[in-house]
Amino acid sequence: MSLNRIRFHHPVEPVELALLQRVFDRACLTRKLCKRSLEAESMAVLLVDLFAHGVRQEHHLAVMVGNRPLSAASRVAQ
Repeated sequence: MSLNRIRFHHPVEPVELALLQRVFDRACLTRKLCKRSLEAESMAVLLVDLFAHGVRQEHHLAVMVGNRPLSAASRVAQ
């Protein structure tokens, strides 16, 4: 699903955007993902989709995006 297909019923407020960014940043760091990788982009789309569908608790979002399979090609070189 692309971001173009996700519809919001209200504008995303700065505090909500900050929440999404925190979850995304933490998930990328924890999973050693390059933020510009396809896996990270896919995770970001899922994160925004979950938020658009009512998942608003930071912990719930983190758990839901953290349980996705990780492809080896998306890992940051160590």
